[in-house]
Parts: sequence; C-alpha cells; structure tokens
Amino acid sequence: MEEALRNVCHVDKKVLRRTIHRLLRPRRILLLGFAGLFLLVWGAYLLLVPQPRNLGIVIGLPALAAVYGLLALLGTRQNLRIVMKRLQENRQVKEYDCAVEFGPEELSLRVSYSDDLLRLPYKSLRRVLETKDLLILTTKARLSYPLDPVRFVNGSQEDFWRLMKEKCPKALPKKRRVG
Repeated sequence: MEEALRNVCHVDKKVLRRTIHRLLRPRRILLLGFAGLFLLVWGAYLLLVPQPRNLGIVIGLPALAAVYGLLALLGTRQNLRIVMKRLQENRQVKEYDCAVEFGPEELSLRVSYSDDLLRLPYKSLRRVLETKDLLILTTKARLSYPLDPVRFVNGSQEDFWRLMKEKCPKALPKKRRVG
C-alpha cells in the first residue's frame, strides 16, 4: 500500500502573520475602497458645492477615510496579536507544528501542542489559497491550516495539487482548475 501524502508546517509568528495577511486581503481591499470612495466624495463636494460648505462634511469625510484606511492597514497586526495571545493563554505555546496527512477520503490534522487528531472530509474544504511561500487550507467553518510547500513527505507539491484537483476541485484557485 502506498504511503499517504503528508505535510508538516512549523507555525510561528511569521507564518501566522503571512496567513492572516492573505486571509484578510479581501477585507483590506474593501476597507481601502471605502476610504477611497470617501475621499472621492469629499473631493467632489469641495469642487461642486459653493461656499459656505457644511463643516461636518468637510471634516467628516476625510476623517472617515483615515479611519477606514487605518483599519485596513492595521487589521493584520491586530488579528495577529489576538491569535498570538490566545495561543499563549490557552495552549502555553508561541509556535507549533501542524501535520496534515492526506488520506483517501479525508484529511488528518495534528498539532504539536495537543494529542487530538482532527479528521476533515475533503468536501469540508472551502478554499486552497496559494502564496509564494505558503499554501493555506480553509474550511467551510472558516478555520485555516497553513502548509509549507517545500515540506511534503511521500510526494511533492505537484502531487498535492493533483490530489486536490481530484478530491475537491472547487476549492482550488482558478488558475489551478484548468487542465
């Protein structure tokens, strides 16, 4: 019998920062879009509305744009701080290893700070995100598990993509679905 594909990712503050940064990208884009919209409306207001102008709008719109911009830029840092604090308080660890084994019908996940084995069917995977140095499995329950693309055992990253294409093609990035 052939051994199952496995991956072990050492999760530390750097990996968590990159994971959170990638997961929050849509939210960051939305917040920056709102900030830009507020600045656009403010500029149009200044150009189109003659004097005297409403002081609340003149001051409020750029202030809202600044708040949304700060939320977009500081969101990763704040979320990372919360995750690190929870790890420290609940598990008394600052870093851990996350081992994932890809079986024929399900994923088996084990983290080094616990003896529990989590089994997830492939249909529970919502998305596989790819960055230049991480792969991130996201479940329908919005849990995320990072994978190190160079630390596959009993196979390679290409074997991983082949398996994902077979077991859960809708979770793949669009560029990986073709072919």
